[in-house]
Amino acid sequence: MAVNTSLTTRIDSLDSNTNRLSSILGTTRSDLEKLNKTLINTTLKLNDTASMLLEQDNKLNTLLIDMNTTLSLKLNDTAAKRLEQDTKLYGLLNDLNTTLSLKTNRLSVSVNMAYTLANQTEKTLNTFKNSTESSLVSVLGGLTSLEGNVNLTKDELSLTISNTTKEVENASKLQGPIGPPGFNGSQGLIGPVGPAGPQGFNGTQGTQGITGAQGFNGSQGAQGATGPQGPQGGGDFSQCIHKTSTQTGSQGPVTSLSPAAPVKVILGEPSDKRIVGVTCSSDIVTQQPLLKTQTNPANDQLFYYCECYGHYGSGQQSVQCIMHYWECPLTT
Repeated sequence: MAVNTSLTTRIDSLDSNTNRLSSILGTTRSDLEKLNKTLINTTLKLNDTASMLLEQDNKLNTLLIDMNTTLSLKLNDTAAKRLEQDTKLYGLLNDLNTTLSLKTNRLSVSVNMAYTLANQTEKTLNTFKNSTESSLVSVLGGLTSLEGNVNLTKDELSLTISNTTKEVENASKLQGPIGPPGFNGSQGLIGPVGPAGPQGFNGTQGTQGITGAQGFNGSQGAQGATGPQGPQGGGDFSQCIHKTSTQTGSQGPVTSLSPAAPVKVILGEPSDKRIVGVTCSSDIVTQQPLLKTQTNPANDQLFYYCECYGHYGSGQQSVQCIMHYWECPLTT
């Protein structure tokens, strides 16, 4: 009986545990079903999210391709513009170097001409100085010689006066000369021929006069006739005329490395003239006008260009470009 009771108790306990496990199992199965539904929903949502992400990834790839294409085009365009600007800048630098070279050469020619003129002037002054000193020496020598001649003449005059005084005294002691004949009287009777009279004494020979002093140089003769005019000498710029040429235009402000279109002044050198000393300026102080030269290959005529570029203000402004130059005849 006791064994049966114990078995019954255990069986009841097992039934109770079994019921509890069945209840737990049912709860677990319900939870698993809920979890399965949740996993299914989550999987669906993940699939939708994956589709959306894939679609966005495709759109992003397309956008990146478009951006790369746009950037590549812009970079190529920027490189082309930069190359164009570099080319323009290189051209401007070459023109500037050419202008500076021309001005340097002309300045060198002017300096050489001035140096030559200074040397010629120095030689002329030295020649004049030497000639003047030689003339002064000659004049001083002449004055010294004249002073000696004056003293010698004074001594000789004193001697001559003394000798003349003695001769007068000696002559006063001699028989005087025969007086002049009287007037004819009335004709008398012819008388006898008288004896010949004695021969008169010979007069005393006078002393030789002293040599006179050397006379002064005669006055300068009249100026000779003016000779024909000689050819025009080199380096005479007195016939050159200063001139200006002006051009006015409207320009916008400088907003990038590409300057606005310049206002140009163009001057062609005449066939019978020579253009020198060309410079460019503008009525806008901040501008840096550019001077260029070019030769027409058809007739070798030289042209000068003044190019005045845009301003750094705002809006459109009137720009006046001015070329200064000297026009000289070809004989200069």
